[in-house]
Amino acid sequence: MVGTELCPLTPAGGALERLACGWARGVHALGHDAFLVSCTRDVCFAPEDWVRGDRARGERDGPAAAPAWKAVALSREGLVATSRLSLEFPRSLLDLLRILAPDVTVLSNRPLWASLCPGAVVHVLHNWPSALDITSEAERIEASGLLEKGRCLAVSQALADAVSSYFGLAAVPKVLYPFIDPAFLDRAERPLTTDASRRVSTVVGRILFPNRLLSKKGVEVLLEAMEMIGAGWHAVLFDNYSPWSEPTAEHVRLRAAVNAAERALLVPAVSDPGEMALWYESASVAVVPSVEPEGLGLSALEAQAMRVPVVASAIGGLPEALHETNPPVPPGDARALVEAIRAASRRSASELAEASLWARRRFRLAPSARELARSFPVP
Repeated sequence: MVGTELCPLTPAGGALERLACGWARGVHALGHDAFLVSCTRDVCFAPEDWVRGDRARGERDGPAAAPAWKAVALSREGLVATSRLSLEFPRSLLDLLRILAPDVTVLSNRPLWASLCPGAVVHVLHNWPSALDITSEAERIEASGLLEKGRCLAVSQALADAVSSYFGLAAVPKVLYPFIDPAFLDRAERPLTTDASRRVSTVVGRILFPNRLLSKKGVEVLLEAMEMIGAGWHAVLFDNYSPWSEPTAEHVRLRAAVNAAERALLVPAVSDPGEMALWYESASVAVVPSVEPEGLGLSALEAQAMRVPVVASAIGGLPEALHETNPPVPPGDARALVEAIRAASRRSASELAEASLWARRRFRLAPSARELARSFPVP
């Protein structure tokens, strides 16, 4: 299971990284030996961090360490950790995979890296084709051939169709629906009557924006909606600029816009799912007003699992992440967003429970890992 160069492959990473770690544990539970292969420049992680699923502990290798591929093995023989410095990143991935000798390599969002993989390759695509780091027509053609040669999965039907069209594939990729982090499921499935003291009270009028602070996630649309929605409402946004280590110019601009807004609050980024679950419990409504296509939309699934009404854009794979009680809205339409937020806040307890049960039953780790394992070539 290979990560990308953007973020270390740990449970404390972004959605892609958490999914890869979970899938590795899931296929390991099915009897497969599994390696997590992560690229990191300046942080080394103890191998047990991947297995436990805890937030990884990081230690500096040095102020300007070279890129390195870190491999952690989940095997019946126990844990094995190894690393190999990259002199020509990412080409040294080939060297490491030759050492590991996997029967199959699972790549996430990097179809061109298949040329560095000896043996069978399974591609798992999380993002829309425009975000797959394909920078030229020549690379698109090369990636198309590599996708055809391997096995290709996408995290939604909408993404599968978009990938097939963009790369001109002979067959539409199969759908591999991801899973909701067990931390959300564990908390959502506690009995409301017997465990009420451990639940967070909903803050009336709180609108939670759980995504990263990016224009494509619809930050400006939400801020425009907050100017229209009237008294009694406030939005909470997270100062999340992952996977970048420092804020970009876009993040700085959006920070300033949120801080200047009368009904918006910017809070520190949250990477721990248990802590994020508390924020969901405090929300009256969760919003995912993306203005560019999403592969699916884990935030929408998490919120629904936590019995929070969701308003999300009708774009990309997001509609597939919504229960029928949470209809999508046109992307970029602040007025429609306001009306949808008001309607969502009036959802009945039975509607919220219905959406929660749908999300918790359909998007679980074990069946998702089984579906991934079905794509592995039979020896």
